[in-house]
Amino acid sequence: MSTAAGLSTDLLSAQVGGGVVGPRPAILEPMKPGLAQVRDKQFGVFTGWQVLCEYSRAEMREQIDRGIWVRVFRGVYREADSPPTARLRLEAARLFLGVPALVAAYGTAAQLHGFPVRADHVTHVLGAHPARYARLIVHADPIDARALETVQGAVVTGAARTAVDVARTASRAEGLAVIEAAMRAGVSHTALVVEWDAQRGRRGRGQADELIDAARPGAVCDPADGIGRPRAACAGGAHRVRRISVSANGSR
Repeated sequence: MSTAAGLSTDLLSAQVGGGVVGPRPAILEPMKPGLAQVRDKQFGVFTGWQVLCEYSRAEMREQIDRGIWVRVFRGVYREADSPPTARLRLEAARLFLGVPALVAAYGTAAQLHGFPVRADHVTHVLGAHPARYARLIVHADPIDARALETVQGAVVTGAARTAVDVARTASRAEGLAVIEAAMRAGVSHTALVVEWDAQRGRRGRGQADELIDAARPGAVCDPADGIGRPRAACAGGAHRVRRISVSANGSR
């Protein structure tokens, strides 16, 4: 029986008794114990060098070629059945960058906080030399250790800062959804205003201003019509009431 050139042996059909048997499934073998322990300590990821402590280069290449292991970043892998969660990707970024720790920020921090952001699988971090890679952005933002939180074993920007960062940089609809989710999680409107005020000169600060105001309890989008349109209308660009500025110490 002839087969197409270049077809993988795993995809060859075998003739048995005149009939045709479908593609032969790959036989998944358990990960070797030493690497499995490393994987479990590193939130589901492992490096090529760690693999080579347990496997030969040929065995490693076979696992990758068969789709059993999937690259997260260069030299860092996960198993195909391990979802690329924000926590997994944060650890993969740390291993890729070769640093002892990173801070999750922007959309990655929002995912860890449980805020409603789209899962675009771009990992945003602070704490290393600013750079941009495929699916990884290391931001140059300053880090205030007092405003960091630990979520799911990861160090992340606090809920208020995360919400304002997303409100500045995401779409209006997503930014408003995150602001409102942060408020439902216990972040006060005043805390959002204080964080917004601390981000003077940052890109998208005007949009964040509008969205924070739109989420203010009892906000009226357009004082001219007095009908108090829904918050979604504010997110669409409606005129809104200017809020009173609050300084970092809480005074008006």
